[in-house]
Amino acid sequence: MHFSTYDWHWAQMIILIGGSRIFYNGVYIRTKNLWVSYLCHFLWDTITLVIVIVLHH
Repeated sequence: MHFSTYDWHWAQMIILIGGSRIFYNGVYIRTKNLWVSYLCHFLWDTITLVIVIVLHH
């Protein structure tokens, strides 16, 4: 779902999506709970969205 966000730029997708997957997968491996990994992803997206909204006003 994120590929169009990076305009299909492969280097960005590998670095950014791959880097975040390493973190989220590490969270899952450590907790053995998919919901914790999902919550981290949700919080990151929410915080990023709020920052973008605040900076553009």
